[in-house]
Amino acid sequence: MNEMATRRAKGPPFLFWSAAGILLILDQISKLWAIHALRDAPPQSWLNDLFRLAYAENSGAFLSLGSQLPVWTRLAVMIGMNALLLSCLAWVLIRHRDLAWKWKLGWGLVLTGGIGNLIDRLVYQGLVIDFLNIGLGSLRTGIFNLADMYITAGICWLLLIGFREPSEERKSVDPAAESLPRQSTSLPVLTLLLTVGIMGFGEVDLLRADTVIYKAGARGGRVALNGEILEFNQREMVFRVKSPDTTHHLAQDQIVSFQAYFLPVHQQAEEAMAKQEYGRARELANQALSTEKRAWVRRELLALQIQAATNQREWATAAVHYKAMLDSDRATRNRDLIPLMWRQEPLSPQDLDFALRELSSDRPELRLITASWLLETPGSAQRAKEVLTELLRHPDTDIRNLARCQLWRIRLREEDLNDGDLLRWERQLLELPESLQAGPSYLLAQGYERQVQPELAAARYLWIPIMDARHAALARDALTQAATLLDSVGQTDSAARLRREAIQRFGGESKE
Repeated sequence: MNEMATRRAKGPPFLFWSAAGILLILDQISKLWAIHALRDAPPQSWLNDLFRLAYAENSGAFLSLGSQLPVWTRLAVMIGMNALLLSCLAWVLIRHRDLAWKWKLGWGLVLTGGIGNLIDRLVYQGLVIDFLNIGLGSLRTGIFNLADMYITAGICWLLLIGFREPSEERKSVDPAAESLPRQSTSLPVLTLLLTVGIMGFGEVDLLRADTVIYKAGARGGRVALNGEILEFNQREMVFRVKSPDTTHHLAQDQIVSFQAYFLPVHQQAEEAMAKQEYGRARELANQALSTEKRAWVRRELLALQIQAATNQREWATAAVHYKAMLDSDRATRNRDLIPLMWRQEPLSPQDLDFALRELSSDRPELRLITASWLLETPGSAQRAKEVLTELLRHPDTDIRNLARCQLWRIRLREEDLNDGDLLRWERQLLELPESLQAGPSYLLAQGYERQVQPELAAARYLWIPIMDARHAALARDALTQAATLLDSVGQTDSAARLRREAIQRFGGESKE
């Protein structure tokens, strides 16, 4: 009887090692896919943010511990120690062929996952490729991979059977168990000790739902953290990890991508904005502002309000929200949403009163904004031009350059332009961040039209809907203008395609 039980416990070794090999191949294929499909892509969200795909390179171990160690120290610990532990585990599994199948299953999963991550460290210079992330509500795991899933499943299985199966019961079935390790107590403990070194896998831990991926170290390896974004602006992100409790100050150029937890009503506001349902987006953003406490997220909601109000041509409302956003932090990430006019549009009586009042504001941003509204308004144009001329000496580079570009509108209306003027405008345009170039590009395109250079004008118009379509009316007008110019040079098929795109993306008129 005992002999038969032993044979059953052994099981066919070929099937055991074949299954481990298949799991290992799946892990490596999934990582190669992540490198090619996710490396340069932002995090992707699925099933209402239950699953995220986000590429990360983990140079440390649990919670990225050790990622800042010197390279050779880190490689010795992460590769040398892991290889030793995995070799010991493999030897145990080969040596104790009479181990019960349930224990083989758990240890096999741990071994397979450990080898998967060890291969990464050997191939990718000490890094492990992670790309999976799951969460529910305000809880998320860290970013992990299939090998981490094998290890975690193996640990859970070993602990489950170790604490549920009394050793006395096994001894009554197989007296030879006396010679094996005490599986009900020592094996679970041994499991934890071994897998601390083997797992070396990111943060499979329930934490705050914010995730950031950033470049670290001399090689610029990607590190993923889960925790809470405390602050975020143009200069840095302040990110807190709860276990161990540490705060990271990440410079803007370190951040590869991030995904934050937003209130459901905030997410609905973002979705409404994407659909150009501006009135609904503003209503939902207002609801979110009534409960949202995080300062940086409140600025994100104000940015939604600014964009929606600008597209609804409620200029004073947009300017008030913009001022509130700057009052919170002048280095806000959404400073480029400044509600400037780049072509003359009608002002409501309320907008006109606001503009005349704030044209003398002590805030340079408000003077710039309102001057752009009044630059072609009878009775106020001269004063607006004077304000813009004064801002040419402002120490803030963006304000100075935007004021210069606004003055192009006067030159387009009143003066003849030559090729040298347009070349100078091209150089001045490049002095602005790309996110502020849409309006000036519109004016530059008009300049090329004046010079009867339709191809160059069309190219400049097309830059706007391709690179920055946040001001939908301007982007739609740029598309239709480009279509008209292409028609004039005989490119009728391209022109027709652009007109269809304008209707599909922006409709005939703004969506309110």
